[in-house]
Amino acid sequence: MPRALTVVLLICVLAAQGCTVFDDPAAEAEASAAAAAAAAPRECPAGFARALKPKSYGVLSKTMNPRSSSKEVPPESLPLPKVLTSKIVCAVRQENDDFRQVIAIMRADLSYEDVRHALWDADFDSGGRDAVYVRSSFVPYGDIEAALTLTYGSSPTFAPVENLFPPATQVAFFSIRSKPLKSKPQPPVPSLADLETGTVGFWSCGWSPTINSDWHDDVLCTNGTRQKRPYLLPNDSFVTRDEIMRAANEYERHLNGE
Repeated sequence: MPRALTVVLLICVLAAQGCTVFDDPAAEAEASAAAAAAAAPRECPAGFARALKPKSYGVLSKTMNPRSSSKEVPPESLPLPKVLTSKIVCAVRQENDDFRQVIAIMRADLSYEDVRHALWDADFDSGGRDAVYVRSSFVPYGDIEAALTLTYGSSPTFAPVENLFPPATQVAFFSIRSKPLKSKPQPPVPSLADLETGTVGFWSCGWSPTINSDWHDDVLCTNGTRQKRPYLLPNDSFVTRDEIMRAANEYERHLNGE
């Protein structure tokens, strides 16, 4: 049998068996991704919340500690518009004494662009940053104030449960605004009668930080009946505790006439 005829017959046999000589890698990858998305869980798998590794990211600031609790929460219970919660298939709340966040796994068929537009529709703004969004309107305490988007496969949080969702699944890490810190109570200011009858002793200046984001007034001086809160190192834009305590010692010597 001529060689050319043998080649033609072989091609015909391969075609009859459903083999294709030329394939389309892009179409094959798209079909594979669609199949993975269709098979992805539609809710949090059993034990998913307990298995997550507590961790925070970027704009979410504070680090979670090992005692942090994790629990599944219904997406519709989150303080977010339905336009966003309707796209969440699994939500886990993590918190400790000073940090709270929600991990929201989005529908596996959504792309990064889909999630980005959903965040915009829910009143989040990227501010020109990639994958980081901040709530653009006033956010009351206990509400969600920021979001960071990652893919399921790129986050070490999901290492213990990495095979449950497709790696390309979009995940939003939502930061929950904590309650304000309680102001440290200030010593009572002595009355005029106390000042008139009290005995003036030596002045002593000590570290007494205020909750006002100003380093210059974190020292309080007292002589037993009177108090002064000096404004030290006013020309320095950044003041460390060591620097202000050196200035406090000098101010203390000045008050005592040394």
